[in-house]
Amino acid sequence: MLTNAPRNPADTAVVAALPSVGVACWLAAHELGAVNAVLMGYVAFALPVGAVAARRARIDDAKDRELQAFVHAVAGHVGLGRPFGGAVSRVARGVDLGALNPDVDDLAVALAATTTPRAGGVRRAALAGFVERVDTQLAAQTVGLVSGALDAGSDADATFEALQSEVGRLYHEKRSVRSRLLVYVAVGWTTALLVVGITVAVSHTVLGSFTQLSAVSDAASAGGLSIDPRAVDVARDRFRFYVVTQATMLACGWFAGAASRGRYSAVLHSGVLVAVAYAVFTGVGLG
Repeated sequence: MLTNAPRNPADTAVVAALPSVGVACWLAAHELGAVNAVLMGYVAFALPVGAVAARRARIDDAKDRELQAFVHAVAGHVGLGRPFGGAVSRVARGVDLGALNPDVDDLAVALAATTTPRAGGVRRAALAGFVERVDTQLAAQTVGLVSGALDAGSDADATFEALQSEVGRLYHEKRSVRSRLLVYVAVGWTTALLVVGITVAVSHTVLGSFTQLSAVSDAASAGGLSIDPRAVDVARDRFRFYVVTQATMLACGWFAGAASRGRYSAVLHSGVLVAVAYAVFTGVGLG
């Protein structure tokens, strides 16, 4: 688990859970306040988990992009009459596929055994291992179908021609969906930052005005206007505004992150927004 933590956000979440609880307890013990201690503990958990997830997402995007080039290159060799294993070996040696290079090299080595009588089973296992190592939805939806088509006796050239079209269609569909969802990411962040700005402005102006009114309550009472200085507890109400604002940061962060890439992205977005709100409120003396 520790060795996979820098690459797998699920493992990172398990590893980071205990230290983040420790951060929260330490901050609470140093009089930061229970609410801020819990929030900063969440930030300490969210940032490493989200960073690993973001890095993993970039690698997966690169693999999906290179998967198109891989399928296109293999299809070209298969179209020239070369067997599937030989085509993969030539692509592994002659084409730079970036993030996909190690996985293609392993596939070429595994397919080198397909000259045996159990060629179909070896090819099936090699492709299954390739899909597992690439570990993206696009690979699972496309490459995994190749073995079944070849085992069924389908023409290899036609199989890879169809696979090229399917990979290209799914890749562009994925990018199109992600582009449309970016609107929701922008909405989440814009809403969060507006809430922070409005809350800070209200805390400074409206609640500040109540403080001034309380200071002149005696003069007002002498003039016949009675003002109860205890009607508004400025410190209490500023704290309530702060708590509501941080709850909004969590909600907006989860909304934006879920629209972006899912739950781990939601953890990252919400953690960053909580940290931003804390920094702003502390910076203006309201935290």
